Amino acid sequence: MFCALSIASFALVSALPQEPEWHGTADAGLVLLSGNNSSSTATIRGEAKLEEGTYRWILGLLYSGVRQSEQSTGISSTTSRLLDLSAEHHRFFDDANDFYAYGKGSGRSDEPNGLSHRTDVGLGIGHTWRWDEGKTSLNFEGGPSMVRENNVGALSDSAWTSRLAARLDSPLSDKLTLTSKVEYFQSMSRAEDASATTECGLRWSLAGDWFLQFTSSLSWDGTPAPGFEQTDYRQSFTLGTSF
Repeated sequence: MFCALSIASFALVSALPQEPEWHGTADAGLVLLSGNNSSSTATIRGEAKLEEGTYRWILGLLYSGVRQSEQSTGISSTTSRLLDLSAEHHRFFDDANDFYAYGKGSGRSDEPNGLSHRTDVGLGIGHTWRWDEGKTSLNFEGGPSMVRENNVGALSDSAWTSRLAARLDSPLSDKLTLTSKVEYFQSMSRAEDASATTECGLRWSLAGDWFLQFTSSLSWDGTPAPGFEQTDYRQSFTLGTSF
């Protein structure tokens, strides 16, 4: 499914006109520990947007993995590996490009934490509010989605869900920017079948287009895999650039 999403995203980008150019951000971080506890942690995040006339495309990528080495045996194993791919298409209804219809699809895998894969495809409407000459923006989206989920040790399950999402980008000073987003899925047939992801970051601008970012993320599953907790947390420090 992730390969299919990657191929589809590449095909969409190839089919789009070359002007105007894509713009967005990309950041990455790596932590290496050695001695009594040997491990490596890597995080890669990217988002690209293309907007022209009555449409907008948004592509997203997130990878975060932890590789742990056992000193007594020398054997290494992956204790955490998150992969998230997404693609969205927006069609605007007004001249200000604030009110729009969307179609989106995404895939998420975090197998060491109990999630083999979760994919969703959905439609809906969204609206963006802007302040401070467009520097601050608050966005809400909502609509139906088909979610297919496969937890570790459980059978794959598909369900129609209601999707709600929000995103806030706001400068706190000339150098510091707050970025946050949340996405929530609620099954239409079972109240306990719900999931959510949130991400909150502080971005510190450096010289040129470069920045440092601290990000705190949370993923919650109302019906986790057997033997796993409902909530997982992840924090990361990364170096990135805008393009």
